[in-house]
Amino acid sequence: MNWNLVGTVTPSDVGLSQYELSWMQMPTAYEIGHSSFRVYFASRHGEKPQICSVDLTLDDNANQIVQVSNVRAGLLKPGTRTWDVDGVYPSSLFTLPSGQKILYTIGWVTGAVDPIFISRIGAAYIDKNGFVEQYLELPVLDLTKVEPFLVSSPTVRMNGLGYEMLYVSGESWTATKSGPRSEYTIRRALSLDPFNWSERNLPAVSKPIVIDHLARPAFMHDQSDKILMSFTSQDDPNYSLNAGLRVKGAEYPWVFAPPFELSSEAGEKARAYPNVVLTKSARILFVNGADRGKQGFSIFNLGDE
Repeated sequence: MNWNLVGTVTPSDVGLSQYELSWMQMPTAYEIGHSSFRVYFASRHGEKPQICSVDLTLDDNANQIVQVSNVRAGLLKPGTRTWDVDGVYPSSLFTLPSGQKILYTIGWVTGAVDPIFISRIGAAYIDKNGFVEQYLELPVLDLTKVEPFLVSSPTVRMNGLGYEMLYVSGESWTATKSGPRSEYTIRRALSLDPFNWSERNLPAVSKPIVIDHLARPAFMHDQSDKILMSFTSQDDPNYSLNAGLRVKGAEYPWVFAPPFELSSEAGEKARAYPNVVLTKSARILFVNGADRGKQGFSIFNLGDE
């Protein structure tokens, strides 16, 4: 896939410092008009992430950023629910058949020993102006005996008459010389209800043995049926991006494809937490770089595949 760099949005571009905020992690967007997008992201007040947003406009060919709004801070803050008391992140947006937009979130609780944490998946109704209208009090995907440590980073789409979710599933924490290390991969859930997932922990992506972790999947939302995801390998602990290719009838519906071939500059800007928006004329990728949001997020336009 040939992703062309459109531009980067930094914390100073949107006035984060006036709210004592930093980082722009896990950009999650939807189209609000021709070449215009609303982008949710997690920004940190101290050590606790909260959900903020900005609006931005690209030129008609989606080749460069022409306007970025100031930040809307504190759209959703941690601290009122026990399962996201230490942080809340955006993960994906989904539009119900009724037109109602749902923002799927990640609720974060720190563990007794750093960097151990526990996470669950939540959901919020978004109103027509992009504000959180209602945040569900309980997780839509909670922990279980099979997935006791974390469920995270959901992406949702229609699947026939029902719904399909890909999400990150935490299997264990392993003790290493450098401290606890999480073990996780991407799993799949199915349901007739986008808030109550009746089937979960289903196989999703077959990964090579040299790959350590698969993280934040993103549906392409087009006929290719590809997904994007972050991954770490035994040779590189930093996230990189790759695609998953659909295999019908296999135990694992997607197989791991080679990483993207990007220029070194673009590669550093496209490392972690992909999110794809399909418009009538383009596929737009919102993504963090190697710093995972400290310096903002970048935007790419998909050229030739």
